[in-house]
Amino acid sequence: MTIQQLKSNKNTKGIKTASLAVLLSLMAGCSSSSTEQSVSLKAAAAAIDSSTRSLTTRGITITLSGVLAASQLQDGRWEVSPETYAGVLVVSHTTTSGTIGSVINSPGKAATEVQTQSAIGKRVTIGDVLLVASTFPGSPNCNEMTAIHVVPWLPSPDHIVGPALGAPNIFNKFLRTNAPIGPLDLSRLPSIVNIDSLPVAWGQFGKGKPTFEWMESQIGFLGDVGDSWGLTAMPTAQVNSYGRNLACRVSQALVMCCSTAPAEQKRKLATRLVQNGMDVLGAFLDGRTQEVDGGHYQGRKALIVFSLHMLGIPENLWPIVLQNQFQEDLAYGDLGPLAWQPSWRYGWRGRHRNRHYWNLSPSQWDDNQREKWYVLNYCHGNVGPQIGTALAMQLLGLQHHFGAMTGFVGQWMTGPNAAGIQALSAAGITGLPWGKDFSFDKAEDFCAAAWVKYHK
Repeated sequence: MTIQQLKSNKNTKGIKTASLAVLLSLMAGCSSSSTEQSVSLKAAAAAIDSSTRSLTTRGITITLSGVLAASQLQDGRWEVSPETYAGVLVVSHTTTSGTIGSVINSPGKAATEVQTQSAIGKRVTIGDVLLVASTFPGSPNCNEMTAIHVVPWLPSPDHIVGPALGAPNIFNKFLRTNAPIGPLDLSRLPSIVNIDSLPVAWGQFGKGKPTFEWMESQIGFLGDVGDSWGLTAMPTAQVNSYGRNLACRVSQALVMCCSTAPAEQKRKLATRLVQNGMDVLGAFLDGRTQEVDGGHYQGRKALIVFSLHMLGIPENLWPIVLQNQFQEDLAYGDLGPLAWQPSWRYGWRGRHRNRHYWNLSPSQWDDNQREKWYVLNYCHGNVGPQIGTALAMQLLGLQHHFGAMTGFVGQWMTGPNAAGIQALSAAGITGLPWGKDFSFDKAEDFCAAAWVKYHK
């Protein structure tokens, strides 16, 4: 971007040419003329009203010095460019209630108690991310969280930023500093699902029709520190952190992104999903691993796969982060024809440390390992929230990244035949809601109805 372009950009109002020259010298891959290079940092600082800014996200206010320009993104976080290579200084942070803390470059592979640490007095340099979290008195987890991304370009509210989570390793550093991301190419979204045509009794309790405005309110700043474990977990005022519930929201949102709604109506929701995917991508690039434990951990893989797709990252690079390490990979398996239901071949388990057992007769499922108990108490809470995801990935042409999970979803939607039901009943397994999706407060039956009508 040239100085002339920057001058005419609406986001540069109030920033003088001297400051723009310094900003250009910070941009990756950009060069300046000898005249521009001679502009002093002192002159750049004088070119704006003040280098100290107080940035507010809901109940959190963060004061930084050394700020050249700042822009708030749609989920409340901030993109900030510094005056100099020294970065910005964290002066203070406050919250309207409870306690508050902060950390720079929170590791993605272990829970970090953000609200018990302090980055005040420290510098956040280009490629770094400052996380700030607040906690209600007596609560173990944060209620609010936001991030400050320090970048080498002019901030814009239309940007998607690099990962908020994870140490600045070579991958995260590249994603945070290589180039501004966005706006999204909405032509990558299919226009297939006609929500109004689905046979759902929207007026009944729990079956409220999903709208884009409602869904956008459910997909907030993920702040997925610790993968729902540890003190911080995720900001409860912005997202439901439990894996089952997160997967449910992601599933519903993905189906809406594949709907026949106008493309621009999908932009905000798609952007939220991509930003969430980018954030957790950083955690897994930093070494996070997953496991299978009841209803925990679900929903992260879909966010990352959708993000990689929407950003146009070549699929041959995806294995760098995917690596078959997600709950959706570990919980499901292709076991060959099942002894008690030969037309089926896919199984599910409630803990990845335990064996796969759906290939065995239900009478052989081990009570000591709680294999039947997991099926009765957690199977619906795993497969039900993934029905919309499995459908959306098929409509996006990405179903090969969810092979066994998609296969199990298909089995769940058809249910076992009479012989299969008899085998399950004889082992004490009854009452499974075959063909039902899972939604914890709204849009029940939405994803299941979409699957029935549009799955191929």
